[in-house]
Amino acid sequence: MRRCPFISKTKSGWSEIRYKSKKAYVSTKYLKFFKGVTISKHLYKNTKAVTYPQVAGLKSKKAQDKINAVLLSHAKASYNEYLQLLKDEKEAQGDKICKEYPSSCNYEYQSSYSVKYNDGKQLSVLFQDYQYTGGAHGMSSLEGYNFTVSDGKEIKLRAFLQVMRNTKLYRNMRITI
Repeated sequence: MRRCPFISKTKSGWSEIRYKSKKAYVSTKYLKFFKGVTISKHLYKNTKAVTYPQVAGLKSKKAQDKINAVLLSHAKASYNEYLQLLKDEKEAQGDKICKEYPSSCNYEYQSSYSVKYNDGKQLSVLFQDYQYTGGAHGMSSLEGYNFTVSDGKEIKLRAFLQVMRNTKLYRNMRITI
C-alpha cells in the first residue's frame, strides 16, 4: 500500500508535511494547493429521482454556462423519462398481473451522477440512469461528459481517439472510428 504525504497549513504561514512519522515545515508561499472546480448537487424540479451537478467559480462565465447547460440538458431528458415512467406505471396499475403481483408494478426511476475527474483543468462527470418496470431486475444506462474547464468545450471520445490514432496504444486497441 502506497503512503501519501499529509500536508496541513498552520496559522503562522508555514505548512506541515508528514510522511512515515517524519515532519517537515515549508513556507506555504512555496506550495501550490489543488483547486478543482466547485460542484454542487441539485434536484431537477425538486424531485429526488433526478439529481445533477452544476459548476461554479470558473474564471470564464461563458465556459461555466456551457458546462452547466450540458449537465442540465441531461437532467431535463432524465426528468422526461421519469415522467413517462410514472405515466406507464399508472396505466399498468389496472392490469391483471398488478393485482396478482403488486410488487411487479411498483416502477422506479433514479438518475444520479458521480464526478470521475476534477483537476481544475478538466472535468469528467458520469451519469447513471436506472429504471425498474417490473420483472427480475431493472436496467441501467451510463453516459459520460468530459470538459475542458477553461473554455467549457465538451471532449468527445471520437476526438480523443483521433488524437491517439498514431500511438502504439491505439494500434493495439483495434478500434475503428
